[in-house]
Amino acid sequence: GSITGFQAGITVNPAATFRYTLNSPADIVAGGARAAYTVTRFDAFDNLNTIGAETVYLYTSSTGSAAAFYGVPTLGTPITSRVIQDGASSASFWYADELAGSFTITASDASPIANGALGVADIADTLNVRHAAPDHLRFDGPVIGPGRVGVPFTLPPLVAVDQFNNVLNDAFGATAYSGPKTVSYVLSGGANGPLGQ
Repeated sequence: GSITGFQAGITVNPAATFRYTLNSPADIVAGGARAAYTVTRFDAFDNLNTIGAETVYLYTSSTGSAAAFYGVPTLGTPITSRVIQDGASSASFWYADELAGSFTITASDASPIANGALGVADIADTLNVRHAAPDHLRFDGPVIGPGRVGVPFTLPPLVAVDQFNNVLNDAFGATAYSGPKTVSYVLSGGANGPLGQ
Protein backbone atom coordinates (compact mmCIF):
# COMPACT_ATOMS: atom_id res chain seq x y z
CA GLY A 1 0.00 0.00 0.00
CA SER A 2 0.95 3.65 -0.09
CA ILE A 3 0.31 6.77 1.92
CA THR A 4 -0.58 9.96 0.12
CA GLY A 5 0.09 13.12 2.07
CA PHE A 6 -0.57 16.83 1.58
CA GLN A 7 1.52 19.67 2.96
CA ALA A 8 0.23 23.22 3.26
CA GLY A 9 1.71 26.40 4.66
CA ILE A 10 0.58 27.49 8.10
CA THR A 11 0.22 31.15 8.97
CA VAL A 12 0.54 32.13 12.60
CA ASN A 13 -0.79 35.60 13.24
CA PRO A 14 0.34 37.75 16.17
CA ALA A 15 -1.90 38.01 19.22
CA ALA A 16 -3.58 41.25 20.31
CA THR A 17 -1.41 44.25 21.11
CA PHE A 18 0.04 43.92 24.60
CA ARG A 19 2.53 46.78 24.79
CA TYR A 20 4.01 49.76 22.93
CA THR A 21 7.60 50.87 22.52
CA LEU A 22 9.01 54.31 21.74
CA ASN A 23 12.41 55.32 20.43
CA SER A 24 14.34 57.96 22.39
CA PRO A 25 15.30 60.88 20.11
CA ALA A 26 18.05 63.39 20.88
CA ASP A 27 17.34 66.58 22.80
CA ILE A 28 15.72 69.40 20.84
CA VAL A 29 16.01 73.19 20.95
CA ALA A 30 13.03 75.37 21.87
CA GLY A 31 11.29 76.48 18.69
CA GLY A 32 13.69 74.38 16.59
CA ALA A 33 13.52 71.08 14.71
CA ARG A 34 10.93 68.62 16.02
CA ALA A 35 11.77 65.41 17.87
CA ALA A 36 11.07 62.38 15.65
CA TYR A 37 9.27 59.50 17.36
CA THR A 38 8.16 56.03 16.27
CA VAL A 39 5.64 54.04 18.30
CA THR A 40 5.65 50.28 17.73
CA ARG A 41 3.16 47.63 18.90
CA PHE A 42 3.95 44.12 20.15
CA ASP A 43 1.85 41.22 21.36
CA ALA A 44 2.44 39.43 24.68
CA PHE A 45 4.98 37.12 23.02
CA ASP A 46 7.09 40.00 21.63
CA ASN A 47 5.83 39.51 18.10
CA LEU A 48 5.27 42.66 16.06
CA ASN A 49 1.53 43.17 15.66
CA THR A 50 0.38 44.10 12.18
CA ILE A 51 -3.26 43.07 12.44
CA GLY A 52 -5.94 45.78 12.35
CA ALA A 53 -5.77 49.55 12.64
CA GLU A 54 -5.05 50.91 16.12
CA THR A 55 -5.22 54.44 17.55
CA VAL A 56 -2.40 55.53 19.86
CA TYR A 57 -3.00 58.67 21.96
CA LEU A 58 -0.14 61.08 22.62
CA TYR A 59 0.60 63.08 25.79
CA THR A 60 3.25 65.50 27.04
CA SER A 61 3.92 66.74 30.57
CA SER A 62 4.94 70.16 29.20
CA THR A 63 2.78 73.16 30.11
CA GLY A 64 4.14 75.20 27.21
CA SER A 65 1.51 76.89 25.07
CA ALA A 66 3.26 75.73 21.88
CA ALA A 67 3.84 72.12 22.97
CA ALA A 68 2.31 69.91 20.27
CA PHE A 69 2.54 66.66 18.32
CA TYR A 70 2.52 66.55 14.53
CA GLY A 71 2.10 63.92 11.86
CA VAL A 72 4.84 65.48 9.69
CA PRO A 73 8.36 66.79 10.47
CA THR A 74 7.62 70.36 9.33
CA LEU A 75 4.51 72.52 8.98
CA GLY A 76 1.24 70.60 9.38
CA THR A 77 -1.37 70.95 12.11
CA PRO A 78 -1.17 69.62 15.69
CA ILE A 79 -2.49 66.13 16.42
CA THR A 80 -3.39 64.31 19.64
CA SER A 81 -3.22 60.73 18.35
CA ARG A 82 -1.66 58.57 15.65
CA VAL A 83 -3.13 55.56 13.87
CA ILE A 84 -1.04 52.44 13.29
CA GLN A 85 -2.55 51.20 10.06
CA ASP A 86 -3.66 47.64 9.34
CA GLY A 87 -0.65 45.77 7.97
CA ALA A 88 1.82 48.01 9.85
CA SER A 89 3.44 47.56 13.25
CA SER A 90 4.44 51.18 13.83
CA ALA A 91 3.64 54.82 13.15
CA SER A 92 5.75 57.98 13.26
CA PHE A 93 5.02 61.35 14.82
CA TRP A 94 6.94 64.50 15.76
CA TYR A 95 7.01 66.71 18.84
CA ALA A 96 7.72 70.45 19.12
CA ASP A 97 7.93 72.83 22.08
CA GLU A 98 9.04 76.38 22.91
CA LEU A 99 9.34 75.85 26.68
CA ALA A 100 12.72 74.67 27.96
CA GLY A 101 12.51 71.71 30.32
CA SER A 102 12.59 67.96 30.75
CA PHE A 103 9.26 66.49 29.70
CA THR A 104 7.60 63.07 29.61
CA ILE A 105 6.22 61.98 26.23
CA THR A 106 3.67 59.16 26.57
CA ALA A 107 1.99 56.88 24.03
CA SER A 108 -1.21 55.22 25.31
CA ASP A 109 -4.24 53.27 24.14
CA ALA A 110 -6.45 55.44 26.40
CA SER A 111 -8.07 58.86 26.09
CA PRO A 112 -8.47 61.51 27.51
CA ILE A 113 -5.70 60.47 29.93
CA ALA A 114 -3.06 57.75 29.79
CA ASN A 115 -3.94 54.65 31.83
CA GLY A 116 -0.59 52.99 32.50
CA ALA A 117 -0.69 49.19 32.41
CA LEU A 118 -4.46 48.92 31.87
CA GLY A 119 -5.30 47.50 28.46
CA VAL A 120 -2.21 47.97 26.31
CA ALA A 121 0.80 48.91 28.46
CA ASP A 122 1.69 52.57 27.88
CA ILE A 123 5.24 53.67 27.09
CA ALA A 124 6.99 56.93 27.97
CA ASP A 125 10.18 58.75 26.99
CA THR A 126 11.92 61.67 28.70
CA LEU A 127 12.80 64.48 26.30
CA ASN A 128 14.96 67.51 27.06
CA VAL A 129 14.06 70.80 25.38
CA ARG A 130 17.04 73.17 25.52
CA HIS A 131 16.88 76.95 25.40
CA ALA A 132 17.24 78.68 22.03
CA ALA A 133 19.81 81.34 21.02
CA PRO A 134 20.29 84.51 23.12
CA ASP A 135 17.67 87.13 22.36
CA HIS A 136 17.53 89.73 25.15
CA LEU A 137 18.21 90.47 28.81
CA ARG A 138 15.74 90.78 31.65
CA PHE A 139 15.82 91.21 35.40
CA ASP A 140 15.56 87.92 37.25
CA GLY A 141 12.74 89.12 39.46
CA PRO A 142 10.57 92.20 40.02
CA VAL A 143 12.22 95.63 40.34
CA ILE A 144 10.97 97.09 43.62
CA GLY A 145 12.13 100.59 44.52
CA PRO A 146 12.08 102.16 47.99
CA GLY A 147 9.21 104.50 47.07
CA ARG A 148 11.17 107.73 47.54
CA VAL A 149 14.24 109.42 46.10
CA GLY A 150 17.62 109.41 47.72
CA VAL A 151 17.35 105.87 49.06
CA PRO A 152 19.59 103.30 47.35
CA PHE A 153 18.21 99.90 46.45
CA THR A 154 19.47 96.76 44.77
CA LEU A 155 18.30 95.63 41.37
CA PRO A 156 17.72 91.92 40.68
CA PRO A 157 20.42 90.15 38.65
CA LEU A 158 20.29 90.42 34.87
CA VAL A 159 19.78 87.15 33.00
CA ALA A 160 19.98 86.37 29.31
CA VAL A 161 16.88 84.76 27.77
CA ASP A 162 15.88 83.44 24.36
CA GLN A 163 12.97 84.69 22.26
CA PHE A 164 10.60 82.43 24.23
CA ASN A 165 11.78 83.87 27.59
CA ASN A 166 13.68 80.73 28.61
CA VAL A 167 16.67 81.56 30.81
CA LEU A 168 19.98 80.70 29.12
CA ASN A 169 21.37 78.47 31.87
CA ASP A 170 22.95 75.03 31.69
CA ALA A 171 19.79 73.13 32.61
CA PHE A 172 18.42 70.26 30.47
CA GLY A 173 21.75 69.65 28.73
CA ALA A 174 22.08 73.19 27.39
CA THR A 175 25.04 75.59 27.54
CA ALA A 176 24.79 78.62 29.80
CA TYR A 177 25.11 82.12 28.33
CA SER A 178 28.55 83.62 28.95
CA GLY A 179 28.42 86.81 26.86
CA PRO A 180 28.25 90.45 28.00
CA LYS A 181 25.29 91.89 29.89
CA THR A 182 24.83 95.61 29.30
CA VAL A 183 21.71 97.56 30.15
CA SER A 184 20.68 101.20 29.76
CA TYR A 185 18.18 102.61 32.23
CA VAL A 186 16.32 105.83 32.95
CA LEU A 187 15.24 106.99 36.39
CA SER A 188 11.98 108.88 36.51
CA GLY A 189 10.05 110.76 39.19
CA GLY A 190 9.78 114.20 40.73
CA ALA A 191 12.59 115.71 42.75
CA ASN A 192 10.81 114.99 46.00
CA GLY A 193 8.37 112.31 44.82
CA PRO A 194 8.51 108.53 44.62
CA LEU A 195 10.24 106.80 41.69
CA GLY A 196 8.06 105.60 38.88
CA GLN A 197 5.28 108.15 39.44
